[in-house]
Amino acid sequence: MIADLLALLPPLFLILSGLGIILLSVLRKGLGLPWLLSSLAALVIWVLLLALHWLSPSPVFFIGWNPLEPFVNLINFQLDLISWPYSFALATLTMAVLFTSAARIESTVAAIWGLDLIFGGLGILAAMAASPITFALVWALIDVGEFLVLYRTIGQRGQMRPLILSFAVQITSVFLVLLAMMVSRWKGLELNFDQLPFQAGILLFFGAVLRLGVFPRSLPYPDDFRFKRDFGTLLRGIQPATGLVLLARLPDVNMPATELTLLKLFIAVAALYGSLRWAAADDEANMHPFWAIGTAGLAMLAVLNGYQITSVIWGLILILIGGVLGLYSSRDTRIQYIPLLAVLGILGLPFTPAAGGWLGLANQPFSLFTIFYFVIHLVLVVGLVRHLFKPGENYTNLDRWIRVIYPAGLLMLIITQWVVATWGWPGSYTAGVWWASVIPSILLLAGYFVWTNAPLRERHQEQYLRWRYR
Repeated sequence: MIADLLALLPPLFLILSGLGIILLSVLRKGLGLPWLLSSLAALVIWVLLLALHWLSPSPVFFIGWNPLEPFVNLINFQLDLISWPYSFALATLTMAVLFTSAARIESTVAAIWGLDLIFGGLGILAAMAASPITFALVWALIDVGEFLVLYRTIGQRGQMRPLILSFAVQITSVFLVLLAMMVSRWKGLELNFDQLPFQAGILLFFGAVLRLGVFPRSLPYPDDFRFKRDFGTLLRGIQPATGLVLLARLPDVNMPATELTLLKLFIAVAALYGSLRWAAADDEANMHPFWAIGTAGLAMLAVLNGYQITSVIWGLILILIGGVLGLYSSRDTRIQYIPLLAVLGILGLPFTPAAGGWLGLANQPFSLFTIFYFVIHLVLVVGLVRHLFKPGENYTNLDRWIRVIYPAGLLMLIITQWVVATWGWPGSYTAGVWWASVIPSILLLAGYFVWTNAPLRERHQEQYLRWRYR
């Protein structure tokens, strides 16, 4: 029996551990023990999920959960080549949030670590969903939970409008899945990923798009509850992941060429807009949605090109590198290798984590879309460099043990990206498309040379100001 439910052990363990931490925070004052137990629980599940990649647990089916046909046998979870990378990434993000929260331990409450574990478990559960109805059920559970948590913290602050709008958008994605089920039944089919009518597939595609967390652009996370750095970073990773994993499960899009081209063009323009806004943003609270638009846009374009598995690479960049962006608050030259490794993780150089992502984009005849892919990626890289190398909070003021555990949490995000790239699926460790990554790397090095060369920098700044105010 336990072996049959082995795949569900990681999310259930995190959820139960989170409930235990919340209970402990009520019964006992203090922050040290709850933080330690939360971090250990996250670390145990990280190790377990790493092992499950090679143990290959059997799928879990819930038979007879509903007496009404035709939904019997459709509730199932599994760890496979698509769900494992996302599950592993979300487990890492949960652990990184807990590890780095040590830098802010004096200004938080223990219950928030319990919420981290619970929502981390729900995110992994959504990543393991293997049927549309399973996605809908777990999505609804996450949405209701997120709404209740945020309502409790901001409900009395007069900031309910963006919260209600966000909840409405997320629930709409659930209804689109249910509508896809109705379309399938109307055609005499059960809705699953093996037999997916075209109309149902389109509904699922747009349902997944609504999960990306870009509508509304931001939620009013209260500063006193540390949502922006801790729980907020976790939510901003979980919501897009629950949609991207569904996108990766969709079969090839059987759409007329004209409509497909228009859809790809719309997504490419939106991704370019998002990446430009992301690179130019100064308001940290509102810049993450633009990061999600840019990176998720590349994932969606890979799916529309028929390379579903490579979309996972761009999805992991959104989650893991986005996690570094959200959690890298205390900065110092002694840990500057962390942003450098994060930049390496997105460049896509041969045999680096993002190299395989180019196989779903630039591994086709040269076209207008190739230029879009190249520019979107280049702008994302430039924005990443700009945001990661900004001044931050003082790192030297942290206790010695925190100066060890804090960078360790950030490094785990980068290590996970390399682990998935190396052992994620057959062919995941690849040279990719060399020219697509070498060119932005050369441009980045040239920009670094200009910026570090004082005379050149001053000359270019003077030319820019003369042009700007002419």
